[in-house]
Amino acid sequence: KSWFNIKLARAKNSTGGEIVASAFAFEFPLDLGRVDATEANSSSKVPQTSASPSEVREFLFNLGRKEGEGEGFFLKKPPFWERPGFVIYTATRDDPAAAEQEFANYDQVYADLKLSYDRSRKTITRTDYEVDFANYFNRLANLGAKFDPEAYLPPIKTVFKY
Repeated sequence: KSWFNIKLARAKNSTGGEIVASAFAFEFPLDLGRVDATEANSSSKVPQTSASPSEVREFLFNLGRKEGEGEGFFLKKPPFWERPGFVIYTATRDDPAAAEQEFANYDQVYADLKLSYDRSRKTITRTDYEVDFANYFNRLANLGAKFDPEAYLPPIKTVFKY
């Protein structure tokens, strides 16, 4: 089922559902003009789909961090902490619902996130999960990227709506 059809099915009546689903369509931002890479960086070992929640957390906390960037209280905040890790990593699994439950069983922070996202998914408008996924995916895809602001004459932000 498409996003639109799922939202329409949750509405009390189809006309109201169409209006809400059309007005609150899920926007997915995409930056254009990347100039620094033509292929993926192979220096980072991405956790396999069988990785435990602790391995995923460790990987994400160290992603984008350079050696000697401080310790303890002065340690730079990682770009991906519990919430982005939960959203992005569980979405990559074959069974995202089971992965979310695995994370929820691992740590109370993840359990609270799962509860919040499950509650939000029952609405007919954009859910917190959808908005967070788009933002975190865009952040991950552009981590450390360099863009040419003049690659396109006017500064544009491409948005896919579906």
